[in-house]
Amino acid sequence: MRFFISVGGSIGFLLALTSSFHAGNAPAFALHDGAIGCLFGAFLFQLGHRAYLTSLLSFLDQRAEAIKQAHPVSTEKVPVKS
Repeated sequence: MRFFISVGGSIGFLLALTSSFHAGNAPAFALHDGAIGCLFGAFLFQLGHRAYLTSLLSFLDQRAEAIKQAHPVSTEKVPVKS
């Protein structure tokens, strides 16, 4: 998860910084906007990563349940040869 937070923060920082410079803001204000963009980007990527993992786990649970229903386990005891 740290990877996604780092990537999201970096992307958010760069986007906010470049857009602020493009708008003609002073460097101090551009860095301030970049810091806010960093936090916002990290938060969005964290939420996206959490949603991805939740949907993946849900899919895997459904898939396992479908496999269990397709191939039920026999409850009969098999005689053991000694």
